[in-house]
Amino acid sequence: MAVLIVLGSFSPVHAEKSSAKKDEVKEYKYESEWFAGLKERESRESSMSYQEYATFLANLFGIKSEEVIQTIQQLSEQQINMKKVIKQKEAKKINDRLFPSQLENEFNKQLDADNPMKRSDVLLMASSFITAYYDEEGKYEGEKIQGNAWINHSGVTLSQSTIDGDLVITSGTDIVLEEVTVTGTVYIDHSIQNDVLTIDSNLNDVRVFDASNESSDWSLVWSDEFISNQIDRTKWDYDIGNWIVDENGDGVAPGWGNNELEYYTDSNDNSYTEDGKLVIKAQKEEEPITDEYGSYDYTSAKLKTKGLFSKKYGKFEAKMKLPEGQGYWPAFWMMPEDEVYGAWPVSGEIDIMEAA
Repeated sequence: MAVLIVLGSFSPVHAEKSSAKKDEVKEYKYESEWFAGLKERESRESSMSYQEYATFLANLFGIKSEEVIQTIQQLSEQQINMKKVIKQKEAKKINDRLFPSQLENEFNKQLDADNPMKRSDVLLMASSFITAYYDEEGKYEGEKIQGNAWINHSGVTLSQSTIDGDLVITSGTDIVLEEVTVTGTVYIDHSIQNDVLTIDSNLNDVRVFDASNESSDWSLVWSDEFISNQIDRTKWDYDIGNWIVDENGDGVAPGWGNNELEYYTDSNDNSYTEDGKLVIKAQKEEEPITDEYGSYDYTSAKLKTKGLFSKKYGKFEAKMKLPEGQGYWPAFWMMPEDEVYGAWPVSGEIDIMEAA
């Protein structure tokens, strides 16, 4: 495990790393403490400046100090002297902007509003929240982490590992989770959501957050980055078949009212995740699919959030790559949660994208 270098005032204790040839697995022995010793013994209880705290957060998130300083200045009603002592209530305000909202209370629970921020407070705050910290490129295999893990560097591969807590990924490219189990939540900064690859991993929950210093009137309430090795059935349901049916299960109209030829399935042959993408695949079957209404030569998939998530107002967006060819009809659209005026189409729809 690589160890966080927080401030120049500390001498970090680096984990012992075995010599390894290229492509060999690196083995690490963990120290019980992140840091041991200070340049000056009394400096542990010294108050921190805004500049020192900005350096700590920049190291933690793997971003430039200037970005944190810009955030600090934005949050203040007046220009901040970065050499000034920072109080815990001000540190908490900065943390609230940078950290995923679900983690703010965890990271801030050590802070007392009116006290100056000390170096020892930073150590306590970080070490109580983060058990394993990865800020060096390499392959880490067989990790058994009782607590939260944090990644902020490119080229980190976790393999055959278990994290009994949360995993936070703030920066880097070519990050791989191979046969990794995370019992808590995986938090990924939105700027690198397409740079994380999962292979045969069991991720309980994946959420995207924005650690940038840009303020926004929008709050992310739902997302799916498809980095798990299977479609999240807590977020997605399926329409099955070819016919629109009524509340009694009786067929109303074939082809979903659009003369569609395919039979929708929830099979992995027609919808699956791959390299951080949802793939919906239409294909011709060797043998027709049959049900009580007829026989169908083609299959595809139709995913929906009805009954799992709905929102009356908001911004809905997706990044999609569309197929070329005759007969395809990809679409991204919204339907009412409650069919107040009757079954489709009389209760309406909002089409975000259709390509025919």
